Amino acid sequence: FFFFCQNMVSLKLNVLSLRYSSWSMRPYLVLLQAGADFASETVSLAHMRDPTGPVESLDERRKLGCVHGLFPALQIDNHDDEETKNRQTTTTLIHESLAICE
Repeated sequence: FFFFCQNMVSLKLNVLSLRYSSWSMRPYLVLLQAGADFASETVSLAHMRDPTGPVESLDERRKLGCVHGLFPALQIDNHDDEETKNRQTTTTLIHESLAICE
């Protein structure tokens, strides 16, 4: 048990609107039901606000928190214990509703 308490993990789920995107809703509900301590950030894309407007480029979507430009994406930050001298943060991104749910 002590070994698992040495590292702290923070979860951040980047989703599209939960109102319109069932693919974003799935991992949100799974994490909520599992009792995971996570933060959720809703990404707003211009073409979702204005269907006649231009679609964002892949680079613009990447700046919103997803390497592949697809959502949802779960960001897992693994922080070393504060008491250690060499603090390091490792970030892992999971892109896909079904992969996040597993």
